Amino acid sequence: MDGEDIAGPVPGEEPPALPPAEESGAQPSPPTPVRAVMAASPPPGAARQESAVATVEADGVLWAVRVLGRSWAGSASAAAHLLLVGFFHPEDAAVPRREALVVARSLTQLTELQLEAAWRTAQAPQPAGTRKPLFPEIASKGGKEG
Repeated sequence: MDGEDIAGPVPGEEPPALPPAEESGAQPSPPTPVRAVMAASPPPGAARQESAVATVEADGVLWAVRVLGRSWAGSASAAAHLLLVGFFHPEDAAVPRREALVVARSLTQLTELQLEAAWRTAQAPQPAGTRKPLFPEIASKGGKEG
């Protein structure tokens, strides 16, 4: 193999310089902030926003069930998915009266029995800023409170 077949810079020689931006006519673009990219697209493996509303009958009332939030832990292929579901009373459909965590990727994956079980374990939503810290001993040592 001779030296002419090798691509790349020749040892001991400087590579050719690129022309300045003014000469090439190209204007350098500023880098895109990471947060802007993250906000523009959902994380890998995330379900798209669903507009589905399920219903469950409990205590003689037909409650509307909607997803209030979602999270997962682990890698995309082996993630544990959680949904925060809200139970909305027909008289006040704007604010959930109860909420519960369920293991599912989407509301459509939940059966009627699972929705009934979630309703039984649901609690009234706590106002923002009133939740107890997850690990109080850490919070007392200067950790972030949530």
